[in-house]
Amino acid sequence: MISFALSEIIALVVEALAYGMYLILFFASLSVAFSRRKAKRGFGNKFLATALLLFVLITWHLAIDSAMLFLAYSNETTAEADLYYINGTPGTLNVMKTALYVATTLVSDAFMLYRCFVVWNYSIPIIVFPTLCLLAGIGTGITGLIGLSHTTTSFFIKDQLNVVSAFFGMTMATNGIATALIAIRVWRGQRQISGIATGSSLSNLLVIILESGAIYSAMLILVLALFLSKNTPGYNVVVDATSSIIGIVFSLIIVRIGLNLSVKSDGRPEDNHSTLLLNTSFTMAPRRPPTDRAFELKLGTNVASTGASTVGPDFDSKDPEVMSSSGNGEYLAR
Repeated sequence: MISFALSEIIALVVEALAYGMYLILFFASLSVAFSRRKAKRGFGNKFLATALLLFVLITWHLAIDSAMLFLAYSNETTAEADLYYINGTPGTLNVMKTALYVATTLVSDAFMLYRCFVVWNYSIPIIVFPTLCLLAGIGTGITGLIGLSHTTTSFFIKDQLNVVSAFFGMTMATNGIATALIAIRVWRGQRQISGIATGSSLSNLLVIILESGAIYSAMLILVLALFLSKNTPGYNVVVDATSSIIGIVFSLIIVRIGLNLSVKSDGRPEDNHSTLLLNTSFTMAPRRPPTDRAFELKLGTNVASTGASTVGPDFDSKDPEVMSSSGNGEYLAR
């Protein structure tokens, strides 16, 4: 098994890589948000405030991880670096790092819960149980921080194990329920517009994953499994990267909302002409007056018909909104 100090180096590298991806998406989300404001299309202040808050928390977390690693390896040997972590890193830094992780997790859980509330048309009964789980998560998170501030031993101590396990359990319950509810709503919305827009099964699955924040839920399951198995090096790597992963998931959702690619309160996409962020086949062109030559869009194949109104693209038109045919027979938006 790798040493504790080496696992911290790997954890910092992985976290930095994830943070780099997050940074790109964060600025993209800000660009979309301010573009909408400039165009007077509106963009919720709560989304912008949450994005900025998460940016501060995630950046601060990375800074503390970097400082702790620098202090650990300021010793002469790797063994001393291991002891630096195992026997208790400086109390203030350790508690602050954990507090930032807890805060980032709870903010993201609250956002997912609010998103679930909106997607389900502001239905209060839908969010009652996950809200209770969120409140329980806040309580166990605070309790865990208080316990951590009064110990200088390993994180996996007996007194802390139950509290931390409860925190991860409540967080996973909150996020898991919200993720499942959002995924169901998005899936139902896709079925409702199946006669208007088409897309591959993979594209539809990607939309559900992005909209529901399923990536974060998967990370939580992995974190909890590593914690309960007491796999300290693996836990260090995954849990340190989780904050940046949260930022990535949040920023992706913000970008989709800003580009009108997200779902509304009725579960349908805000923009039917751009239903899928990663779609490979888009909506059909608007209906045109009857012509002698018409085409029907069916499974990406042109089927000629006569005496019928055009539901597919008019290839003689110079309208930029009209779709062209790709080499594999599918219609792709220009």
